[in-house]
Amino acid sequence: MLNDHYTAISTDRHYQDTTSKLTVPDQRICITEIEVFRMLNKLRPTAAAGLDGIAARFLRLGAPVFVASIAHLFNQTLAEGKITQQWKTAIITPVPKVSKPTQPSDFRPISITSVLSRSFEKHSQNIHLSNSPKSPSWTLF
Repeated sequence: MLNDHYTAISTDRHYQDTTSKLTVPDQRICITEIEVFRMLNKLRPTAAAGLDGIAARFLRLGAPVFVASIAHLFNQTLAEGKITQQWKTAIITPVPKVSKPTQPSDFRPISITSVLSRSFEKHSQNIHLSNSPKSPSWTLF
């Protein structure tokens, strides 16, 4: 019943998938390995794992080994301008809004996406929204 309710309120029937840009991507914007290392090193061990089951603690401890591959993955995502479907998939947990819920609208959906997805999203927000020249989150070649 909750799945049907969340599907009904979360589906945009008029949504059209975006197409890739026909222009050359801006190769000057790049997430460096050291930035990825810092991202992974700041992960809280209590951060919830998403559908992929990769725990934040595992990524933090293995950061020196994973950093090059994850940086490449992030940069490939930026270059293509498209997020992989696995990063868009979430675990939905219903949380009651009232003390005694009786219908689906009495629950608030909490979405848990993968740790890498959340890290990439946070970093991307810093790239596009940060006005602070003190701590740039991108690198120009």
